[in-house]
Amino acid sequence: MYNALQICIVSKLKLTAYINKSVKKSIEDDENMIKYDMKQSTEHRAQSTEHRAQSTEHRAQSTEHRAFS
Repeated sequence: MYNALQICIVSKLKLTAYINKSVKKSIEDDENMIKYDMKQSTEHRAQSTEHRAQSTEHRAQSTEHRAFS
């Protein structure tokens, strides 16, 4: 009986360790995905800002060109 109890306890500990390892891996994957999404979002905002700056510069040049025409 004692041997069966030991086997049960060891099995439960192994299962708990496996679950903990899986949960940790899942959390790490989620964190990496969030970091990737944040990086992509930051890059997109930078590109949008650059595009707006170019549009503003183009409008200024068009206005200047019309002023001298």
